[in-house]
Amino acid sequence: MGERRARAVAAAAVPVALVLAAVSADGPGGSETTVAAPDGVSATVPATWARQVRTGGWTPGADGVRRPALEAAPDLGRLHDLAGDGPGLFIGRVDAPDARSWSGEHAGCGAAAESRVGSPHWSGVVRRWDRCPGRGVDESVLTDAADRSVVLVVQVRGGGGQAVRRLLDGVRAR
Repeated sequence: MGERRARAVAAAAVPVALVLAAVSADGPGGSETTVAAPDGVSATVPATWARQVRTGGWTPGADGVRRPALEAAPDLGRLHDLAGDGPGLFIGRVDAPDARSWSGEHAGCGAAAESRVGSPHWSGVVRRWDRCPGRGVDESVLTDAADRSVVLVVQVRGGGGQAVRRLLDGVRAR
């Protein structure tokens, strides 16, 4: 009877493990991989976020200068739709003077909760926009601890709290 019971418990555990793996695949905490841009920016992200990666650029300032950027998401088309629920990551370089004035406003998301981030690699501010029509947005302005001229704007959708801190710990730039 003990052997039959052990097989029954094992058979029940397999579907539970599969469900847990499926749930964690969309967010931080499941299997992970590193995505990278040619300019030296990289991030460790959930493996499903590496399905689509774009390493083009963005134009953050009024000067019209295009800067390097890295995006990773299961579906890049849904990543920037604030009314949608697409998870993913955006990292864009900015000049240090531009970072001081970065507002990061997100129309329709309400007020942001703000906290400081500090690690051996980065220091900066994290703003959590959690009243967006779709998934919330965590936006950070990070300054490299070793090279103050390296400043990144990082947006994470589908994280929150410790999951975002874990993603930020996996961001690197050279």
